[in-house]
Amino acid sequence: MWPKILLELLPHFTRVLPLADRYFSSRGEQDKEQAAALATLGEELRGGLGRVDEVHAVLQDALKEQGERIAEVGVEATRARMAVESIEQRMAKLERRAKATLMVAEAGFVLLLVAVVLLIVWMVKIKAR
Repeated sequence: MWPKILLELLPHFTRVLPLADRYFSSRGEQDKEQAAALATLGEELRGGLGRVDEVHAVLQDALKEQGERIAEVGVEATRARMAVESIEQRMAKLERRAKATLMVAEAGFVLLLVAVVLLIVWMVKIKAR
């Protein structure tokens, strides 16, 4: 029974085999093309990653340099703040001294004025005699 079925299907196999052969041969070529395309894509990705690594290294160096500059600016800002505080202290001391000097000058002027008035009074008394 099986041999008879096989003999009846044999003409159909002769038609299907060339189609299957063409399909599988074209499929193999497509697989080779896809493998080549994937290999090319992989190489491009590796090259791109290499460039990204280079850019990342450059950016990392730039960030490190910026960090150093920021630290320097921080130190300079601290120094400037300390200098301003020192100047403020000195200015407060000078203002106190100036105020004290002004008070002494005012007292001296008042005493001078009193002395002049007394001198005038004494001279008027001498002339009146």
